[in-house]
Amino acid sequence: MAFINLNKALPYMRALTGCLMLFAASQSAVAFNFTVNDLSDAVDSTPGDGICEATPAAGDCTLRAAIQESNAWPGRDSIHIPASTHTLSLTGDDNNAAAGDLDITEALSIHGASETLSIIDANNIDRAIDIHGVDVQIENLTIQNGSTVGTEGGGIRSVLGKLTIRNATIDSNETTGFGYGGGGIYSAG
Repeated sequence: MAFINLNKALPYMRALTGCLMLFAASQSAVAFNFTVNDLSDAVDSTPGDGICEATPAAGDCTLRAAIQESNAWPGRDSIHIPASTHTLSLTGDDNNAAAGDLDITEALSIHGASETLSIIDANNIDRAIDIHGVDVQIENLTIQNGSTVGTEGGGIRSVLGKLTIRNATIDSNETTGFGYGGGGIYSAG
């Protein structure tokens, strides 16, 4: 029968444990806080660089750019929207928030200044927000004028995600087409 000499194995076990802890720490999520300061509906100049700006070195953080930066990094980020109306204008069908609705693919908290003063207006070009299987919190804002045809969720669609809404107004959103629901909010999963 073979025996392990614990006095000799213990330093190796400690070293292995230390390496595993360092690896786990290096894989932990970085949380970003973005503050929107530009009302245009422009994409981020370099998604994934950790800097929310539509124009390089200009510091113009749009709502769409903030969401693209958040999507590029794991972990729960926060986006702060001042008292203003953010109107979506980029048309198109994608799942990376570059056009159409604001696709959210990583955990996110969106904080407005107040329910009546911070507004996301989908401008009837698409739904406002499309959540892809992640935890999203929305508070102190209005989501309005979202519109979809032949799919669910005119204002917000959340599929396989967790959606928490506090102090928010979901107004004047619609979905059309037989059998589709959730004009304001559609949440499945």
